Amino acid sequence: MDPHEALAQDSSPQDTERPARQDEPAMNKEEEPVGDASQQPREQPQPLNEEKHSTNALYSNLKDTDEIRLLYLEPKASGENINCELKHARLSNLPKYEALSYMWGPKDARTEQCISIDNSNFCVRENLWLALQHLRLEIEIRVLWIDAICINQHETQERNHQVSQMGIIFKQAAMVIVWLGDADDISALAFRFLYPGEGHAYIIQTDDPATSLEGNHKLKVIETIFLKDYWRRLWIIQEFLMARDYMLQCGNNTCTRFRLCYFLDAIRQILKYPPTNLVLSKERAEIARRISQTIPARLVQLRAKGQGGYGSTFSEDHTSELVPQPLFNLYAEYKAAECHDPRDRIFGLRSLASACCKEEIPVNYSLSWGEVLRTLIRHQTSHPSIAPKGWRRTPQSAPKEFQEFYGTLASISRDFKQENSSSKFAFAINNFVERIEEVNLSTRTQVRGYIRG
Repeated sequence: MDPHEALAQDSSPQDTERPARQDEPAMNKEEEPVGDASQQPREQPQPLNEEKHSTNALYSNLKDTDEIRLLYLEPKASGENINCELKHARLSNLPKYEALSYMWGPKDARTEQCISIDNSNFCVRENLWLALQHLRLEIEIRVLWIDAICINQHETQERNHQVSQMGIIFKQAAMVIVWLGDADDISALAFRFLYPGEGHAYIIQTDDPATSLEGNHKLKVIETIFLKDYWRRLWIIQEFLMARDYMLQCGNNTCTRFRLCYFLDAIRQILKYPPTNLVLSKERAEIARRISQTIPARLVQLRAKGQGGYGSTFSEDHTSELVPQPLFNLYAEYKAAECHDPRDRIFGLRSLASACCKEEIPVNYSLSWGEVLRTLIRHQTSHPSIAPKGWRRTPQSAPKEFQEFYGTLASISRDFKQENSSSKFAFAINNFVERIEEVNLSTRTQVRGYIRG
């Protein structure tokens, strides 16, 4: 199965959009911050008391089109508290930094923590505070790009510009740190089992029950890494695929890209040469199959393929060959991914899109969800040489709204030169958008399905 299709069709109940807490404003009723729209609106944490400086006072304007802010994280030797500085840099000057890919997590004043930025207090959510604690080096400063801090979330114009730059930001980062959360006993074991020193008992096809049992146990433990909540976020798709290199981190435990690919190559071998005897060996093949169908495995596969042909191993990384896709196709393919603001279903995948899509659909959070969606559909339908490819056949897995929309456009495309074609297009687009808006905004339930364009 194509990994895009498999990822899109992973529509188990736990993947549905999580409702906002009752003490938070309704979606689209007021401006929402952007960058990582994980499970709750990405609102800027407020100071804990009136004595603390305004967060806006920390930010000076970004003047150049390729200008960003970088966070200089001071080492552990500087003291127990987390101390940082914000400095400006231009991407054209190729600054050296690492980018953090993570879940914001819920906004809860009871768990927020305070850090110091340029001698001013700045509140961050618990998951980011934990990440910063573990990312501090012993004696050296670490330079990071973190959306919650490096983007002034109160300035809509800046947010628009910086979100449009995120593909470049993650692509130019020396390393993308995939923060999976704090460690526990299970995650510590899982990261340990990924390394060859543990014997890789899960690779060995053997008739020895003890070895098979050990290998199956290790696979089940490692599988927990692939099921972390982080992987369900929409934003991580472009962050992970655009990275030139990445590292998984959970607490102080880390796993390099090479080590992860080595493990997935072993999984591929188990599936390529399935065991024919022993219940334990067959169980191992079933665990390997489950891991191969997880979101991180599919994303690694996309990197290895370059969205083209398979490499001989997962470690043959071809991210430079990733083929830009029509933004509407990306929007439809990743409907199962989680985000709170529906506009991020388009803006959060824009870095992977074709040049014409980026030009016609700029990041603009002053627009409503319906306005953004209409712009996307109008752009898609303005290319009859491309769009009809997706109208000829709609998989049965596509939801009714998509089926009807594609069916209408398919009938129009067969007689595209009719005088009233443009009015039919407009009617189909507006009707489709209204139905999607109703599902997303009134019932707050995801529309699911996959459209192969």
